[in-house]
Amino acid sequence: MVHIGITGAAGNVGKELSTAFDNEDLTLFTHRDHDDMDSTVFDVMDRDAFVDAISDIDVLIHLAANPSPYAEWDDLYEVNINGVYNAYYAAVRNNLDRVVYAVRIMR
Repeated sequence: MVHIGITGAAGNVGKELSTAFDNEDLTLFTHRDHDDMDSTVFDVMDRDAFVDAISDIDVLIHLAANPSPYAEWDDLYEVNINGVYNAYYAAVRNNLDRVVYAVRIMR
């Protein structure tokens, strides 16, 4: 079986997407604990933690981001740019077969 990991699993898209997969083949990643979700907690801005967190998965679906249209650039840059870099870095370090990256552009 293919083991799938979803970052940003507590967000709207992540919650919906996680229902499409069997739980035994899925690891949900969040940036903090959630009472209604069994997830692995780590900060996508911590590159080494990212590498370690996805070491047992085959496919990464990267949804972690700051979606606020009112966020300051520094807040957006850290998660939305450095976090994406760290996702791909961790994927390469772990020889993942696939990375799915979703992005939304605000106007």
